[in-house]
Parts: sequence; C-alpha cells; structure tokens
Amino acid sequence: MPTHSECYRKLYLFSTKKPWITKGILKCRKVKNKLYRKFLSTPSEINEKIYKRYRNQFNKIKATANKNHYHQKFEEAKGNIKSNWKLINEVVHKTKSKVIVSDQFINDDQQVIKDQNEIATKFNEYFVNIGPT
Repeated sequence: MPTHSECYRKLYLFSTKKPWITKGILKCRKVKNKLYRKFLSTPSEINEKIYKRYRNQFNKIKATANKNHYHQKFEEAKGNIKSNWKLINEVVHKTKSKVIVSDQFINDDQQVIKDQNEIATKFNEYFVNIGPT
C-alpha cells in the first residue's frame, strides 16, 4: 500500500504535467475512482449508472478546463507567432525528437556490416524482396 506522501507525489506529478488540472479536478477524479471501485466490487445497474453519469460529467469538466486553459494561453500570445506555434505544438503533443541511425547493420548471417553503401544495398534488397517472400 503506497504511503500518503507517495500518493501526494503521484497527484502532484500528474497535475504538473497538465497545467489545466486543478485541485477540484483532482478531487473529482478521486471520487470517480471510488465510484468505479464500488461498481467493480458490487456490480449493479444502479452503481453502473451512478459511475457512468459521474464519469461523463467529470470528462466534460476536464475538457472544458483544458479548452479554457488553452483559449486563455492563445489570447495571451495573440500577435506573437513564435508563442502561438509553441502552444500549437504543445496542444498536439508534438515534440522534437532526433532520429538515431545506427552506423552498423547485422545481416541474416549475424555478420556486422559497417560500410554505409553495403548497408544501403542490404536494406534495398530486403524491401525489394519483401513482397515475393
């Protein structure tokens, strides 16, 4: 069983990842989870309806909070193209990632190939023959 500080740390990490999450939303999430556990422990139509109704309301509240947060951020960044694009990438969860290309290739015979031209040839052979095989 996690300690109180571990639970608080998890809630804190969750809330810091998404800036639109408020203490009220965290409390509602806690209630929703309790209702879900109650529904699982004693399944009935009433418990299911109560849980689903609360879950749907909770999801609407989360969506509204998210929408209002980003609407406010875009209003603040009005006229600043760089900030607007930063927000757009944040909304779409686009992150810059580097593509790491290995400088060696291991073929079917478990031989390590380091020559770039030979690696390209092996890749071409593989993709050209993938259909027939």
